[in-house]
Amino acid sequence: MAFNSERQIKRTRKPHKCHGCSQAIPVGSAARYLSGTDGGELYSCHLCSECVEYIDKYGWDDVADVDGALWEGAVAEARRDREAS
Repeated sequence: MAFNSERQIKRTRKPHKCHGCSQAIPVGSAARYLSGTDGGELYSCHLCSECVEYIDKYGWDDVADVDGALWEGAVAEARRDREAS
């Protein structure tokens, strides 16, 4: 999955699920919205501020698979792996 658009949301208007850690993003929280296409299909997801901070600090390659895709829970898994080592 190749994301080609992202925008920062200062305050969400409705609850969302973070694609990076699978936790709830409550109304009024900061988030990042990602969207793009892969093989002609549209994908979109939200990331909570903690996952955004993790990706900004360690980079996309730390959480994405070999194709550059972000699977659900990837940031939480990367965080656990980093803490275990």
